[in-house]
Amino acid sequence: MYTIIKRAIKDHRYQLIAYIVGALIFLEMYISLFPTLQKQAKQLSKIIATYPAGLMKAFNIDPATLTFSKLGPYLGMEQFNFVWPVLAIIFAISFANYSISGEIEKGTIEILLAQPVSRLKLFFSRYLAGFISLLVFSVITIFAIIPFASIQNIPIGFKSVWVLFVASFLFAWAIYGLAFLGSAIFSEKGKASILAASVLILMYVLNILGGLDSKLKALKYLSFFYYYNPTTAMEKYQFVGWSVVVFVGVALISTILAALWFNKRDVAI
Repeated sequence: MYTIIKRAIKDHRYQLIAYIVGALIFLEMYISLFPTLQKQAKQLSKIIATYPAGLMKAFNIDPATLTFSKLGPYLGMEQFNFVWPVLAIIFAISFANYSISGEIEKGTIEILLAQPVSRLKLFFSRYLAGFISLLVFSVITIFAIIPFASIQNIPIGFKSVWVLFVASFLFAWAIYGLAFLGSAIFSEKGKASILAASVLILMYVLNILGGLDSKLKALKYLSFFYYYNPTTAMEKYQFVGWSVVVFVGVALISTILAALWFNKRDVAI
C-alpha cells in the first residue's frame, strides 16, 4: 500500500511542483503590491463603496471586509477568491482522474489490480496519494503568507492564516472527493472531468442566483462557493456557518460512495 501511494505521488510530483510554484508567484506578487495599495486604501474604499449592493451580495462579498489597510482581507479577496481556488480545483480533479479513470482509459488498471492488494486498499492508496499531495499544496501555498509578509515587513497574524488554511483545504478536499467519485464511476477522464466541472459550474451559478434574488436565496446553500469565504476567514477568523460540516460531510460521503462503486464495478478492459 505504501509503495502504491509513493508511486502515485512520484508520478504527479512535477505537476504538484508546478502548481505550487504558480500559486507562490501570484502570492508574492500580491503581497509585493500591498504596500502601494495600502497607501491608497481610503481612495480604494470609496471606489468599492460605489459598487452596487446587489452585485456584492451576488458574489457573497461582505463590503466591510474589503479593506486595503490589512493584508489578510486583501489576500482573501485577491489571491484566495480566485487564483488559489482555480489551481486547487484543477489539481484535485486532475489527480482524481489520473487515479482511476485515467488508468482504465490507458488500459493499465488491470496491472494495478493484479498486485497482491485488495481493491479497497488499491482505491485508498490512490486516494491518499492525492489527499497528501493536496495537503502539501495547501500547506505550502497558504502558510507561505507568513514568510512572504515578513520579508515585506507587513504584519500578519498566524490565526488568520490558520483559519484560512482550514477553510481552503476543506473546500479543496470536498471537491477532490466529488472528483474521485466521478473517476470511480467513469472509464474515461473526459467524462469524469465534465461531471466535476458541471457540478462546480452549477454550484457557482446557484450561489450567484441565491445572492441576486431573495426569493432564490435558499439556492446558495447548495453551493460550495457560498461556504468558502477566505476574506471572512482572514478578517474575522471565522468559518461560514456549517461550512466545516458541509465540506467534511461531502468529502467523506463521496469518498465512501466512490470506494463502494469501485469495489463493485467491472473494470475489465
